[in-house]
Amino acid sequence: MNFLFKSKFDISTILLYVIGFLGCLFTGIYFSFIKNYDTDPYDQRVFTLLSIILVWFTLTNLKEILRIKYIVFYRDRFRIKTFLGLISRDYFYEEIDSWLEEEKENKYSKWTELILILKNEKRIYLYSSFYKDFWKIKQKLTQNKKINEAVKHKRELYSSIKRACFLLSASIILFSLPHFLRENQLPLTPKDTIEIKGTLSKEIQTQRGKRDKITSFYLRLEEYPYFRFFLKRDKITSFYLRLEEYPYFRFFLSRNILEKNGLNELSEDFQSGDKVRFLISKKDYETKIIKTKYSFALFPYSVDITEIEKNNSKYLSLSEYNEENSHDSTNIILYILAVILGMFGFFEIVYIRTLLKENEIK
Repeated sequence: MNFLFKSKFDISTILLYVIGFLGCLFTGIYFSFIKNYDTDPYDQRVFTLLSIILVWFTLTNLKEILRIKYIVFYRDRFRIKTFLGLISRDYFYEEIDSWLEEEKENKYSKWTELILILKNEKRIYLYSSFYKDFWKIKQKLTQNKKINEAVKHKRELYSSIKRACFLLSASIILFSLPHFLRENQLPLTPKDTIEIKGTLSKEIQTQRGKRDKITSFYLRLEEYPYFRFFLKRDKITSFYLRLEEYPYFRFFLSRNILEKNGLNELSEDFQSGDKVRFLISKKDYETKIIKTKYSFALFPYSVDITEIEKNNSKYLSLSEYNEENSHDSTNIILYILAVILGMFGFFEIVYIRTLLKENEIK
């Protein structure tokens, strides 16, 4: 058993996995044990979710580190060591029946996946990103071995089937969402609402998003017909109240309130500790507020305020709420996305049929 050479690791790639493993591990520990438990319940649940996600990333990085293959080449065989060298196994070159390779890429890098197919139908996967001498390793392992076109074709077909299933499933889900998201049948009547009373735990909260046409103002000049000169662009898209009596809920206010009163005036009128009363739909009350008493809420529920009055001033009436929500374009957007994904899924099916025909010809 004459020694030939050893594989040379690309330290930069391995170091990235190690840093990812340690970073996710310590960040997850921080969110799990060192976080401030005096924060409101919503923040604590966000920390819990982040901890779960980071545990998953930690285990993923650890799995990749343990699966890195260190290869020692001899004249008649090669030895693969995994799990930090704790597990090793020898293979004779004669055991390799065929091979194939696939080019992979993501947003940040490209690499080659080498698949060795043994005579007992088992497979060995090697990745170029882990080795400095990958091409030398490939040349040694594939010398006088044939490329397995049948397996290559099956893998391509399998990948296309997965993409088609994903696209068509996503299309069906998006197409069905509008039917499940109709929580309130507009217009609402006073009989469809119920009053909520409480104390503000914080001043009025704002939620920011992309620029909104309603809150954007611009000028058009004759001398510059192809330009819009913006005076103001407000990224605030919604407002909500938090009550001490309902810590797991965000009670959202209509955008009409901002147009009538202005943000500064609203901030002065809705301060922490103020007593407020408003109306919400009975359906939200029954399906969200009552339900939460008997279940664990990871995220705060969003509940629309249908009418609100404070200090004998009505900020939003039920008729104004109905008018604003009658122009919701969410359903149209969901239907458009469903059609687009369905078209891509259809094209994948056509491609799958092409692959199957090619296989029949061969």
